[in-house]
Amino acid sequence: DDINPVLTGFLGGLKKFCAETGFKPELIEQILYSAVYIFAGKIDIFGLLFNEPAIIDINPPNEDPVWALQLGGYEQLVMEWLAAHDRTMESLKLRRYALKLYPNSTYQLTPPYTNIFDRLNFLNCLSVARLKQTLIKEAP
Repeated sequence: DDINPVLTGFLGGLKKFCAETGFKPELIEQILYSAVYIFAGKIDIFGLLFNEPAIIDINPPNEDPVWALQLGGYEQLVMEWLAAHDRTMESLKLRRYALKLYPNSTYQLTPPYTNIFDRLNFLNCLSVARLKQTLIKEAP
């Protein structure tokens, strides 16, 4: 009831998406931590979409190539979360999507991101960023 009027249409699009697809959210705006790779992130939504586990990243209408990397990082986080909750097998079916919300209460779900290298590319970027920090600290 106390929603900013500017956001009302976007929320309408999210509600419409859930109603039309049967999406069942399990985690919303959840901060997750990777004990394996030592990083954290806040996923937008994780739940069941089309009866399969799915990460949904809510984004503006203009698609950005970096979404694949971001979803790759979220994939690592969710895989570790699933493993910690004795649900490792769900990782095998895990799907990644971007959900574009519009101010007129509509939405567009992207096709699933299926490049198996997205997660690895994210982790490579993380390694390069850490290396750069190390080199800057060690610079004379």
